[in-house]
Amino acid sequence: MGIDLIIITLLKIIVVVVARGVAIGLSQWGSEETTKRLTGPAREALLHDPSDQFEKFTPDELNTAMMLMKTGKAAGLDGITTEMIQHFGPKTMSWVLNLFNNCVRTCTIPNGWRKTKVVALLKPGKDPKVPKSYRPISLLCILYKLYERMIMARMSLTVEENLIPDQAGFGPGRSTCGQLLNLTQYIEDGFEEKQITGTVFVDLTAAYDTVNHKILLIKVAKMIKNKKIVSIIQTLLENKRFFVEMDGRKSRWRLQKNGLPQGSVLAPTLLNIYTNDQPEFDRTRRFIYADDLCLATQSTSFNAIETRLTDALSSLTNYYTENSLNANPSKTQVCAFHLNNHQANTKLEIILNDQPLKYDEHPVYLGVTLDRTLSFSQHAMNVKAKVAARNSLLRKLANSNWGADPKTLRTTALALSYSTAEYSSAVWARSCHAKKVTS
Repeated sequence: MGIDLIIITLLKIIVVVVARGVAIGLSQWGSEETTKRLTGPAREALLHDPSDQFEKFTPDELNTAMMLMKTGKAAGLDGITTEMIQHFGPKTMSWVLNLFNNCVRTCTIPNGWRKTKVVALLKPGKDPKVPKSYRPISLLCILYKLYERMIMARMSLTVEENLIPDQAGFGPGRSTCGQLLNLTQYIEDGFEEKQITGTVFVDLTAAYDTVNHKILLIKVAKMIKNKKIVSIIQTLLENKRFFVEMDGRKSRWRLQKNGLPQGSVLAPTLLNIYTNDQPEFDRTRRFIYADDLCLATQSTSFNAIETRLTDALSSLTNYYTENSLNANPSKTQVCAFHLNNHQANTKLEIILNDQPLKYDEHPVYLGVTLDRTLSFSQHAMNVKAKVAARNSLLRKLANSNWGADPKTLRTTALALSYSTAEYSSAVWARSCHAKKVTS
């Protein structure tokens, strides 16, 4: 009991020390002298008409943003975690609010927020010897992410009102399951009319990493129509530096000239804005979730489908070139959905960037494996294998005579097995093959 009290006391001391250190740093930002030294877009932002001004953040906005912050996440280079901020007292939180308001007023941020550690995570099933097999995750300062969340809250309503209807990524009331239902309903409508649904699942190469900052700011300005917010976002993007850490080794510091850090709160919203002007196509539907795009068209003729999808991809390629994006033909999949068994072996032949696209009888879209008749047989088998592996792990955590307590096991089972089995179940659970998961 005495040791527990000592540990709790030490933790409280650490929080107090961190809070004081943060408070001292906060008090040095946003002074009138700093404002006088500003030049360029930051200085201009302070001289805008009232319609372009940005009202001060309120304590309620800060509290709301705090409640949305996820715990258990890695800290940035400053070592401050979400849990530490949650233990800040009223005075320190007041200083945090003043910092954020001063950052907005002066269009500046602390230099420490511009420095990022990037960790490389190996993608599932990928070769660890290939650099492209890793996903770069930026460990940003938690205070910076909190500031981003408050900026995003101010933008969200305008962004939602202006996003194209086909975009289902990272918005209220939107989910991968909802977009999958949209696609499968479109395919089933084709079944009813005895039509073939031809699809292309476009894979973008490093979409987040190739975003052009200048083009992004122009698009933000067109959508938001508030120069102050544009200047704030410009401040968040410019002069960012990072290093990569892997297996205990660190790279040298590098300047980030383009791209959005994966780990940033604002990154998904900014990517939606960046791709919001994607071209529309005649008699071809778009199903978009962030950077995942499915093009779909219906006809009774395979040739007509091939012509439409090829034309759409040609227009899309021009758009990608103009916006510094790049489609990957080797990972882009093609599939036809229909109930005509006599044409089961007929494949769509479509070209992208002078390369024939791979025809896949079981394409994966947003984590669900599809098939020609939407039987979901292959998907059910995949889910069963994943759940079996997780159940095997659970059995190793407990036995009838030993192991973790029931509450811990239930929490683990919900996180590992149930989440896997129930993912987008509204799309495929009515299939007769769904019973494979429970058998």
